[in-house]
Amino acid sequence: MKTYLPKAIACAAVLGLFVSPSAFAKKKPLNLTAFAGKYTGNVTFTPPSGDTSSGTAVVIITVPKNGKSATVSYTATVTSGSGDTSVLPTAITLAANKTLSITDLGVGIAGTNNAHRGTGNWIQQKRSLTLFATNGDINFRGNAAVKDTRKKRNLTLILVSSDADGSNPYTFTTTLTAKLPKPKK
Repeated sequence: MKTYLPKAIACAAVLGLFVSPSAFAKKKPLNLTAFAGKYTGNVTFTPPSGDTSSGTAVVIITVPKNGKSATVSYTATVTSGSGDTSVLPTAITLAANKTLSITDLGVGIAGTNNAHRGTGNWIQQKRSLTLFATNGDINFRGNAAVKDTRKKRNLTLILVSSDADGSNPYTFTTTLTAKLPKPKK
């Protein structure tokens, strides 16, 4: 009676040589590099009155190589129903210790001379970010999510500025796209 066990073991050993160790390696957790890019897209602005305005937005997210911090430049250009155009900028710094600082909690609504600075924290869960900042009078909340497609990176960004008690919310709902960064060699 022939036994095929030694041949089966030899085949398994040879196949094992073709399987790379990286197939068994743990995946690195995502860091802020998942959000990096220069995004352009559309924004819908909803003030407490409920009258919506729309326009365009540019968001630039710069992340250093370590991926543990980032700077976010947000500029919305909104045209109201009466034809008035407003440029609404703010900048957010996400520090490596999970704290954030923001140049204007009101996302530019009151103008650059009346900007309200604030501080807070941020949380990353895979490809989404949750932001919170305050100065005691104004609260700022943000949610960001990215999804990569074949050639583009899509970003959905919702920013809400409100009074400290949550009343009078000003909401910016932004959908943007960027080119995917080139893979590192």
